[in-house]
Amino acid sequence: MRRPLVALLVVSMTLSACGAIRESRINPFNWFGGSREVPADVDPAATGEANPLIPQRRASLFRRDENIYLGRPLDQVTELRIERVADGAIIRVEGIAQRADAYDIRLVPKPTDRQGELHFELQGEFPQVTSNTVRLPRPVVVATHLSDQELEGIRRIRVSAARNARESRR
Repeated sequence: MRRPLVALLVVSMTLSACGAIRESRINPFNWFGGSREVPADVDPAATGEANPLIPQRRASLFRRDENIYLGRPLDQVTELRIERVADGAIIRVEGIAQRADAYDIRLVPKPTDRQGELHFELQGEFPQVTSNTVRLPRPVVVATHLSDQELEGIRRIRVSAARNARESRR
């Protein structure tokens, strides 16, 4: 009976000591504390045109500069599929590149004067031609997603390449 009483006394004394530590800096839960309202830092150089929710890019040794896309039209468009999804459509294009070393294949939007039409061009980047460049044509596949808002009022989607174009109508 004596041991359980001593154990109960030790445990109760230990738990009562936790109340004193609860508010101290020793407790790791108090290191950052709750939030409080403070005045906003106003940048005097800001003109008000920039969106404060979009972070500005900073110069860094490890970040590459923004490169301009230097794609050229690929040879042919062999297939165009528009697959409906819950929030829009996926445009899936198969084509043929002139050479086997094409990379960074994209569907680049092109301006059109026709109402209700979207026009894309199948483009890819090619490295410089060297003595060991393989000149065999290569099939490529690329896809892009369009939301319902982007498809609103669109009746025709056209994808062009260097030698041909394919289009799909609703």
